[in-house]
Amino acid sequence: MISNHTILLLGATGALGTAVTDICKKHYISCMSLGHEDFEITSLEQITATIKEYRPHSIVNCIAIPSINPCETDPASAIILHCNAGLNLANQCAKNDIILVQPSSHAVFDGLKNEAYVEDDLIKATNVYGATKFLAERIAATYCPRHYIFRFPTLYGPRRNKTMGFVDKVIMWIREGSELRIADDKMDSPTYTMDAANKMVSLISEKAPYGIYHIANQGWVSYYDFVLKIREIMKAKNVIHRAKDKEFASICHKPLRTALSSTKIKPLRNYEEALEEYLKDYVV
Repeated sequence: MISNHTILLLGATGALGTAVTDICKKHYISCMSLGHEDFEITSLEQITATIKEYRPHSIVNCIAIPSINPCETDPASAIILHCNAGLNLANQCAKNDIILVQPSSHAVFDGLKNEAYVEDDLIKATNVYGATKFLAERIAATYCPRHYIFRFPTLYGPRRNKTMGFVDKVIMWIREGSELRIADDKMDSPTYTMDAANKMVSLISEKAPYGIYHIANQGWVSYYDFVLKIREIMKAKNVIHRAKDKEFASICHKPLRTALSSTKIKPLRNYEEALEEYLKDYVV
């Protein structure tokens, strides 16, 4: 990686932000990491003052509502955080000739494809979360000429905040000895944040062409089989039952098959290898 690049990271305490901070430290890349307590992205005054203070080469915006249901129950907040604040950030990046890095989600797709989604596939969001994440993409691309949009599948990894993702909850339930019911028809390419952040930072620091990239560990798997793999690595004996995703109540439509692949970059390592490393380093 090229180290003479200064990154301003917004949303540093989540899983992706934690990984970006660690990857930058590992590769001696200057990274100013700001958490929610340090920075309010909905304030244009704070955006302009922070840019003036740090003068970064790029800004990585990891600030987002992390799941579907909160966006569905409070769409106004999702629009303010993902879109309105994103517009202010994009305008300021363009004004100051800063690269804007906007992470996005597989939730921009409808989940009806029978194989992994690639960068040029048709966008069709089916809920507020996916729609506002897609609008954030379009804002970044429209208002900031120097931009990267990185779409991720379900992510897992160490984090500095107390939010729990799907994998965190599964690990907790397995440790508690719980009997689980997991959907075998919900498909994904779950990805280790350290792998995702490493590729993301590499593309930024090595000046890859601007645009949209899908970043995911290779392969796609049902949530059921993925949880079986977690149980196997943890050497646990929990009973895990097959279920269908429709059996789990949801206040909105959730896409079923949202694995990602890329036509622009080489595949990351297989999801099984990445999962085993994460669990052995941080869990087992």
